[in-house]
Amino acid sequence: MINDNLLEKIISPSSLQDFMENYYGKKTLHIQRNNISYYDSIISASILDEILTSTILTEKNLRVSKIDKQILKKEYSVHDEFYNEDQINIGKMMELFNDGASIIIDNISKFSRNILDLEIEISKKIGYIKNISSNLYLTPSDCQAFPLHYDTSEIFIIQLAGTKTWELYEYSKEVYPLKNSINHTLPENTSCIKITLQPGDMIYMPRGVSHKVYTNDEPSLHLTISLFPQTFVDLFELMHTTLKNNDSNFRKNITKQSSVTEIKKLFTDSLDQTQLTVFLETLISRNRYSELYQYTDIINSIFEEVDFKKTDFKFRKYANINYSQGTSLILYGTKKVEIEGDFSNLKLFLNNDSVLNLENMKVHFEEELSEELLYLLLQEGIIYRIC
Repeated sequence: MINDNLLEKIISPSSLQDFMENYYGKKTLHIQRNNISYYDSIISASILDEILTSTILTEKNLRVSKIDKQILKKEYSVHDEFYNEDQINIGKMMELFNDGASIIIDNISKFSRNILDLEIEISKKIGYIKNISSNLYLTPSDCQAFPLHYDTSEIFIIQLAGTKTWELYEYSKEVYPLKNSINHTLPENTSCIKITLQPGDMIYMPRGVSHKVYTNDEPSLHLTISLFPQTFVDLFELMHTTLKNNDSNFRKNITKQSSVTEIKKLFTDSLDQTQLTVFLETLISRNRYSELYQYTDIINSIFEEVDFKKTDFKFRKYANINYSQGTSLILYGTKKVEIEGDFSNLKLFLNNDSVLNLENMKVHFEEELSEELLYLLLQEGIIYRIC
């Protein structure tokens, strides 16, 4: 089932109410735990191996960064003619890592159910979020990936392995900045908080906090969860569009005789509590998670235990199966699943009209093996349930 307490686990011992009232959008929160396995129920360092070994990464998923050199994507990718996209060359990527470059895997909620649950939960509990981006950062020892900068997102930093030092400067040229700033300068004597994160530790950092980050004598793996909030500007833009189209009073001429009192009355009369509530409800629904709220049961059912003896499946369109040298390769989109043994008989079920179930698989494979295979294909999204 979906875990509804992941956010509370991240900010504990601070309560959600305390976090929202005293920290969110206001000031930095640092929590030190001395517990290297604290996040294992959400995400562990092993996820990096899982992503690199079980997922075909493309240039859309991964970046490589080095502070003193621009690294072009062609330096660590190869073009796949069949899928017409650039796929990551793991060997070249690791060569760059060994030379001091950081590896960033973007949007890992595509690969981790727990992180997707966490993003949905944050969007519901904090509210008014346009988007959330959860990225993994793997940095070699004694390295810095980016120069001093600040961001336009609210950021949770979760340390998974190794250590990383964060220098936080409570200053930016703008309060609630509109654009990220890279390689900017600070006034002399700007106060700095220096924090070295250990596995299990967390920092929450509001947008606009200048920071510089570097590793120490060991590599570091951390997760950032970046929240892009809706603001009063978004509310005013929504109000502007709606009032312009639906309230003729706002289309009247402004003249020299128009008084401030008259203008204030126009807004007061048009924007009563009921109307403002409608605007706010419309605004909160405008994020990429809003539709997922009502479909969490469907999302959850994908991962729940399935009674394979009573369930029928179908392969997704364009799935394919190849067998060579003792290994079966099951392909769907950019996903490739390797299984030891000859499972080429699964090709019999690739036709769109073919139903795949435990009964007809038993003709070709042992029952226990058939059930394990169905579970794997369902988990990887290569087949789907039809009843």
